[in-house]
Amino acid sequence: MEGWKKYGIAAMCLVLLGVAAYVAVLPTAYQAGAVVADKVVYSEDGSVELASKSPDALQYTGVLCVGARLDGIYYDYGCRHNIITSKGRNMLAWSVEGNGTALVLNKLGVGNSSAGQVAADTDLANLYTNCGLSIATVTPYSPGVGNWSVNNVFTSTCTNIVANTTGIYNTTTAGNLFAEANYTSVTLNINDQLNLTYNMWVQ
Repeated sequence: MEGWKKYGIAAMCLVLLGVAAYVAVLPTAYQAGAVVADKVVYSEDGSVELASKSPDALQYTGVLCVGARLDGIYYDYGCRHNIITSKGRNMLAWSVEGNGTALVLNKLGVGNSSAGQVAADTDLANLYTNCGLSIATVTPYSPGVGNWSVNNVFTSTCTNIVANTTGIYNTTTAGNLFAEANYTSVTLNINDQLNLTYNMWVQ
């Protein structure tokens, strides 16, 4: 009996070694959670992502800059990095694959929420649809190679409107939030203006 146990353990070890060797020689793109330069891969949760960790992989960065003209005085609220949503990452992957409609990021939305922003978001919380703050269609422009920006000046038509989140969309259809950022709350009254600029680049 002891001999059979020894043979059984030895056989199991050989099987495990064989599996490990097989996984080791698989192309990296087929291993769970793998990241490969210039590849679109599947993560462990099944979502599609662009490669992001390899030295020569595409990397996306986005920054939102905020200013406001309140009662005739201009205030600079600075710039901050955004959060690219899971939907946005998939948009990038599909665009690289040539799968679906070309990615055109030319819609800016404004919201008011104290909740933290997470990659699972598909819309801004409390997205404004009135008071001059509805999703605006803007014209992207490129300040340099691999860079593009969008800007819009929203003019409030209501009083006591609080704005503290902004998102960039590729359509005005709900559920297509590409990226979002929050900032210090700005209270807008009639004719006050909110100046938003998204700067994005890949490298």
